[in-house]
Amino acid sequence: MMKRFITAAVSACMLLASTTAFANGITLSLGADTSQVIAQTNSQSAIFSDTNINDWYYPHMEMLVEKGGINGYTDGTFKPNNTITNAEFVKIIVGLVSEADTNTSDHWAEGYIQKAKTLGIVDADELVRSDYDEPIRRQSMAKYAARTMNKVLGETPTADTSTYISEIKDWSDVCENCKEYVAEVYSKGVICGMPDGTFSGGSYTTRAEATTMLVRMIDANYRVKMYSGVAFNQTTDVMTDGKMTVEKSKNFMDITLENLKFYEENGKYYVSGTFPELPQGYENWLTIDIERNDGGAVVSYTSGFTMIEEQKIPTTGSFVKEISIPSPNKINYIHIKIGVEATENQKTNSKSAYYNILSTKENIVSCVGSESGSTQFEYDFSKLFQW
Repeated sequence: MMKRFITAAVSACMLLASTTAFANGITLSLGADTSQVIAQTNSQSAIFSDTNINDWYYPHMEMLVEKGGINGYTDGTFKPNNTITNAEFVKIIVGLVSEADTNTSDHWAEGYIQKAKTLGIVDADELVRSDYDEPIRRQSMAKYAARTMNKVLGETPTADTSTYISEIKDWSDVCENCKEYVAEVYSKGVICGMPDGTFSGGSYTTRAEATTMLVRMIDANYRVKMYSGVAFNQTTDVMTDGKMTVEKSKNFMDITLENLKFYEENGKYYVSGTFPELPQGYENWLTIDIERNDGGAVVSYTSGFTMIEEQKIPTTGSFVKEISIPSPNKINYIHIKIGVEATENQKTNSKSAYYNILSTKENIVSCVGSESGSTQFEYDFSKLFQW
């Protein structure tokens, strides 16, 4: 028999005793200040030996463990990167919203699956015995999650999902009987798209990914909206001072960095870039200082304040600026800073972190965080400087 990693179903009375109603659903909480718990490192020990409190999925996993929805293996691990099966996924949902039927089968999940069929989460002709232990696909997750939200938690379906469907690049690849459900969970920020704009409905799902999705399913406070392929949540991704968390800032800064290019064309030199879309209240931030070695003036470009229009970089969309240098050989160094600013934060530094890049430190980017100090990672400068 496969190793069982999920706790016994939570009874209805236990569920109500440990949660607060959200509409007809469930509210989860990590305490009075969720964003800071998620964003800041502390001395808390991880629940499982193979997890870390700074892991991206950890807060959601912790909430489900506390509510009795999911547990670890007998050896004290969680195995976040293991795939999750159809039976395991359905079992967690039933354990969170109801009780299992009496199990009269030789398979441990039979009672949960029969209860899911009674609740309308799984159709009567779906999920046959041979599928129980198969890894669940993202489009199946969407199907079971959407039905739970609508039929069990009492949520009203999104009236018009056409705008959201247009955002999914591989919509034609989603199975026909899954499409309405994929559109529903995507529109509500329960299961978001991939960084490349696809939904990847046929892909399998890890235990870590499943915990995050399940928390979003039962509590709308943790649902996300997509911005340039980055999933953003106002509860978990913003600190109490209004700044975006370091990790979420890095997601957006990575996009800016990947689109920044210095290049030559027809004997002239340019810098170009495309900024990611950001949530309301935040702006992209970029400064570029170029020091010449031939006595010429320092060349500067900024998204901040400047009275010289030619030096101004917009904070949204794409830009191209001609660089006033005779050749790259006439440059001592190029200094680049990339960040995300909280526009309404007037009292403190509005950036939780920024990338610091010096062309003289080849292939090294420093991430300077206001709380975590400075870390470094390698970056291929040949993608950045293409002249």
